[in-house]
Amino acid sequence: MRSVLLSMVFVAMMAPPVAEAWEVRTRESEMTGVRGVVGTVESTNAIRLDSPYDKSPVTATLGVYVSKAKTHLVLRLSDGQIECGVSGCSVLVRFDDRPALSFPAEMPEGFFPAAISIQNTLAFVDEITSAKKLRVSVPVYRGGDNIFRFDVDGFDAVRKRADEVNVRQSQ
Repeated sequence: MRSVLLSMVFVAMMAPPVAEAWEVRTRESEMTGVRGVVGTVESTNAIRLDSPYDKSPVTATLGVYVSKAKTHLVLRLSDGQIECGVSGCSVLVRFDDRPALSFPAEMPEGFFPAAISIQNTLAFVDEITSAKKLRVSVPVYRGGDNIFRFDVDGFDAVRKRADEVNVRQSQ
């Protein structure tokens, strides 16, 4: 019995990790009762900024929220501000070794300067589904354009969870 258990553990250790980088949760709105799925992944690198954001390295989190109504993409810094004015901005995004693409972005509702909402979500989701690596160039206040790297292999876990809660993506 013990050898069978050890064999099972060994086989599990040898299996490729599934969605290891992605944290996937289901959320339900208290107000509307609409269920959605949130997938987040942390950047694998950090940057240093000048004062007043020089206390610790700055990382980024990419969040994907899928509900029946819409798919939202948000990139949030752990500290600092993203330079994306009221009229919006654009970010360069590179999936694996494919050519960089420009995506429009804007400040999310509620004015949160450490985050941007990336637009053209369907094209972004189509690209990220087959990607393993993602690089996003973001204009940071007092820091210029900075590139954040993400391991995005396993994004299918977000899509599968959305299917499980009967959520369909739409623009």
